[in-house]
Amino acid sequence: MIDIADLKMDFMVLIALPALSLFLFVTYLIVIGILRKILSKDLQSSDEEKVSTLVILGSGGHTTEMLRLVSALSDEKYTPKKFMLAETDSSSIHKLKDNNYDQNIISIPRSREVRQSWITTIFSTIKATIYCCRILHEYRPTLLLCNGPGTCVPPCLVAWLYNKTTTHKTTIVFVESICRIKSFSLTGKILQYFADSCLVQWPELATKNERFKYIDRFT
Repeated sequence: MIDIADLKMDFMVLIALPALSLFLFVTYLIVIGILRKILSKDLQSSDEEKVSTLVILGSGGHTTEMLRLVSALSDEKYTPKKFMLAETDSSSIHKLKDNNYDQNIISIPRSREVRQSWITTIFSTIKATIYCCRILHEYRPTLLLCNGPGTCVPPCLVAWLYNKTTTHKTTIVFVESICRIKSFSLTGKILQYFADSCLVQWPELATKNERFKYIDRFT
């Protein structure tokens, strides 16, 4: 014979466990937010403070643009610099060597190869994201700077997740490619929800989305 009391108890347990898990997770996020305010330094650091910087390179013209942007950053303030790129991106490695940055390279699996199917891209992106978890946990950059194709999506997602669940804060800045005049890239459409700042190099493009701000093109 079925015991009605036992059924009610089992039903209450099934309801209580997810509710308790959600409560504990929300409480954890609140505690992390409080600790971040107490323990972290003012994000508007003075010129004397160092900003550890992780630069994501996207290959080809995207790498050239990013290196131009990096060249405009103060070497005294934005240090140390590390450069993350896809492990199959040999052209970016050559450009880093030409700029004497070849000692600071981090390689990750590529999220999507040229002509790779969108179905398999899901799995390669997951692989790259998992790989980035360890790297960002060890390096903990103050600034993450990126542009271009999907290579920058996994590290940005991981940095955003760490921002939400740890006391460390990484400022994520996405710069849309100069070739994007009238429309946003798929990467830009994704990262607008995760980056702290999204920048474009054409004023007319900035008027199409309030999340993006126009900056003068760097040379």
